[in-house]
Amino acid sequence: MAATAGPQPATEYNFVLVDDPSGRLVGECSLHAIDWRSRVAQIGICIWSPVDRGQGLGRVGVVHMTDWGFGHLGFYRLEAWILTTNQPSRTLFERCSFVHEGTLRARYLHDGKHYDVDVLSRLADG
Repeated sequence: MAATAGPQPATEYNFVLVDDPSGRLVGECSLHAIDWRSRVAQIGICIWSPVDRGQGLGRVGVVHMTDWGFGHLGFYRLEAWILTTNQPSRTLFERCSFVHEGTLRARYLHDGKHYDVDVLSRLADG
């Protein structure tokens, strides 16, 4: 689904991930915080149940969203913003050729506490 305001380009795209054999909904992926002028977007992935994690579903989502973002939408740069405490997510994106660029200190507020966020990126040309 695309978030749009009339004829304007979408500001985000959100998709549900489906386990192919069973047809169960297992997660979601998105391209959001889109900057059309610079051709940059953030990519996100979430596998809802711990039971479904580690099965390769997140990798499939990241690969498809990356291919679609670079190919169909024409983005030049995709960014993944990941809590520094979420090592499995960081490992997933690094395995999908995203490179760690830095850490934003105290960037994310949750339950009254600030958390650091790692920024990883991948460029269309490598």
